[in-house]
Amino acid sequence: MTSENVSVRVGRSAPRRGAPQGGPPDRAATRAATGSEGAAPPQGAKEAKTSFERFASSHAHAFAYAAVGLAAAVLILAIGILPTLLVAALVALGFAIGRTRDSGTTLGAVASNLSTHLK
Repeated sequence: MTSENVSVRVGRSAPRRGAPQGGPPDRAATRAATGSEGAAPPQGAKEAKTSFERFASSHAHAFAYAAVGLAAAVLILAIGILPTLLVAALVALGFAIGRTRDSGTTLGAVASNLSTHLK
């Protein structure tokens, strides 16, 4: 019998030969292996916030529509499709009324403007 190091683990399989042994991956080695040459990740909360704000400002519509989609999905799952459509119609009506109050126009003017855009 030879004297090899044999590890026996109860409930787990033994690690494969050549598999990394614990610890976080080396970022420099990962970048070199993948060929990604990007800026270093932010190191603090303030830098992370600034980085996120820069990303969010350049993708404002994507975030807004993702939030609308998430809200619609939650409503559909929680209350069903017809009540969700009712909520959406009431939100649109509230938006139209609020827009008329902000701009000083009448609701009829907003409706006619909308109908010209839909044609």
